[in-house]
Amino acid sequence: MIAANFSESRIVLTCKGETTIAEQSEPDTLYAALNEYRWWVGLWSDSDGSLRVESSDGMLLYYDYLKGSYPIVRIFYGDSGKLEFKGSYSKLSNSLTLVMGGAVFDGTCTVGA
Repeated sequence: MIAANFSESRIVLTCKGETTIAEQSEPDTLYAALNEYRWWVGLWSDSDGSLRVESSDGMLLYYDYLKGSYPIVRIFYGDSGKLEFKGSYSKLSNSLTLVMGGAVFDGTCTVGA
């Protein structure tokens, strides 16, 4: 029970930037919860975390496979047999680039809600 309760740390992000669809960019805000797993989760999982994202228009997304920790977290979607790279988050610059279906978000985040 203790291992389950303390197996991840969460960073809440508010990210302001632009979302580009078909070469058209619009201002956008994303709200995200970056969950990073503790080292012992690696005993049963090869993912380093997960990312939950809510866009300003209410779209909810879940990215279930992260790799890396400091300074770059790479974001993937899919299972370990067929992962698709979807973007990255930099802890140094607090920048997020994320593919969301046919759209691409690029922006800067602040930590905290």
